[in-house]
Amino acid sequence: MLHQNTGSLVPKVNVFDLPELMQQTFEPLRWTVKGILPEGCVIFAGRPKIGKSLFALQLALSVATGGQALEQVDVEQSDVLYLALEETRRRLQSRIKHLLGDRPIPAGLRMATSWPTIDEGGAEALEHWLENHPATRLVIVDTFRKIKSRKRGGEYDSLTKLADLSKKFGICLLIVHHTRKADADDAFDTISGSTETASVADAMLVLKRSRYCDYAELNITGRDIEEDKIALRFYEDTLTWEILGNADIVLMSETRKDILRVLREAEDSMTPREIADCLEINPATIRQALSRMVRDKQIERSYTPGHYLAPTDKASLAKEKALDKEEEEDYLFVNPIRTLVTLIRQKGIKKALEELGFVVGDLTAPENYMELI
Repeated sequence: MLHQNTGSLVPKVNVFDLPELMQQTFEPLRWTVKGILPEGCVIFAGRPKIGKSLFALQLALSVATGGQALEQVDVEQSDVLYLALEETRRRLQSRIKHLLGDRPIPAGLRMATSWPTIDEGGAEALEHWLENHPATRLVIVDTFRKIKSRKRGGEYDSLTKLADLSKKFGICLLIVHHTRKADADDAFDTISGSTETASVADAMLVLKRSRYCDYAELNITGRDIEEDKIALRFYEDTLTWEILGNADIVLMSETRKDILRVLREAEDSMTPREIADCLEINPATIRQALSRMVRDKQIERSYTPGHYLAPTDKASLAKEKALDKEEEEDYLFVNPIRTLVTLIRQKGIKKALEELGFVVGDLTAPENYMELI
C-alpha cells in the first residue's frame, strides 16, 4: 500500500522495536519428519541414480500412512501430493509394491506424473490444488528440472513462487534437485545454483552415496534447524532406506573399511585424491580418515611424501614394486632420515639420538655423521 506524504507517494513500511519483538510469542517449528523435513521449502539434492527418488517416495508413503519413517522416526499421518515427473505409472506401481510389502495402501497419497512448468501456470495449479485439499502437509516435486520456468532467470523465480506457496499453506514442499558434477568440501556448495537456492530454501538436504555402496550420508542444514549429518543404509532387496545414526560415528568405520580395501587392492601406494576418486568420496573426508587411521596404526605413510599404503612390511612393498637399484637406494636412505626427524620432533635431539643407539658425545667426531645417516 502507498500513502501520500508531502505530495509524493512513499512506500508504507512496518518498523518495530526490540521490546515489542521480545514480547511476541511464536508457534514452534513444525516438522513433517522430525529432524529431516521441516515446514517450508526444502531442497533435496544429490547425484543422479543414487536413490533420491526412492528416498522421497519412501517418505511420501510413510507420511501418508503414519507411524515411522526410515524405520526410525515417528511421523504424524497427513495427506501427501507426490509429483513424480520422471516416472511412469508402471514404475511407480512396481516401486510402491516393493516399499509397502504386506502393509495396507495409504489412501492419503496422491500422485501425478506430469505438471505444467512454473511459467505455464504450474504454481497456480498447485495453489488451486492445495486450496481444495487442506489436509495436505507434504508436497514432493521430483524433479525441479521438470517444473522450473524455462525463461531466463527462471530457476530463482520458480523457487521463490514454490517457497511462497509453502509459507502460505504451512506445508513442507520437498523439491528433488541435482548436484553439480564438481565436488566441493562443503556438501551444500554442490547443489546446482547453490547461491540462489540457499537464499530461497528454508532447508537443504544433500544425499551423498558412493556407487555400488549401501551406505550414504544425508547432510542437513536450514534457517531454523541445526546442521546435522545422518548415516543411511540402502537395502537393494526392498528398495528402502534406513537411518543408522550420526554419520561421523557410523560412516567413519565404513569409510575406513573402504580405504583399507582400496589400498590392499592397489599395486602402489596412493594419495588421498586417488583414494577419493576410487570411492567417489569427498577428498577432505578421505584426508581426515587417513590421518585418524595413521594415528590408530591401521595404515602407514609411504616413503613417498603424501602417499599411503595398507599395513605391510616396507621391504615386501619394495619387492612387490620391483624397484630398480636407484629407487631402492633412495628408499633405504630417505626413510631412516625421516625416522630421525620424527623422533627429534617428538623427543628432542638428545633422546632421539640415544634411542637410535648413539651417545651425544660420540657425534663430535665428524666420522660418525655418516654412521648416523
